[in-house]
Amino acid sequence: MLLEAYRDALASRKPSPTHKGRGFDQLEGPEYRALAAIEGEVRYNKKLSTKQAKDLAITSLNQRKKRAAETVDPTIREEILKDYDEDLAALESMSPDDIVIGGRMYEVNIDAEPDELLDWFKPLDQQSDKVSKVLSDAFRSTVKDPDGVAVMGFDGEIVDRASNYSPRRMETCRKNLSQIGEQDFYKPRS
Repeated sequence: MLLEAYRDALASRKPSPTHKGRGFDQLEGPEYRALAAIEGEVRYNKKLSTKQAKDLAITSLNQRKKRAAETVDPTIREEILKDYDEDLAALESMSPDDIVIGGRMYEVNIDAEPDELLDWFKPLDQQSDKVSKVLSDAFRSTVKDPDGVAVMGFDGEIVDRASNYSPRRMETCRKNLSQIGEQDFYKPRS
């Protein structure tokens, strides 16, 4: 259920189409407007194929062009109709194979039962018994003993133990870091 909710949330995102790998930020003029017309069709029906979205965008632009021819002020009508012709030409020249709408969604199989996964939408006190046990084990540590936690997997096997933290070791690290200088420490190595 949690994974389905995550998938649905990702799938509901606004699609960002690309043409030949280029998005809106790399396009301009008629090609930009043609891709915007495709996006407009997909925004309301995410299940459209690229060919269907392109065909609907062409139909929509032709309707807008016809309306503009009838209603736009005659002094600017020719310029507006010319823009529609350019947009239609750009749209018609786009191959559906070169248009990608949104990202890619991959389906994976996780070897876990639903009661072994944290349900993000439930409060901690409403999680399954398995999740509650793991969480209570994790929260058992104290500030005085940060390494008192042993992280356990759902099968009960210890996955991670203490980090062997010791104040003396930490002091040695601090001295070494001050000798080489913090600025040098964070520089990329070549």
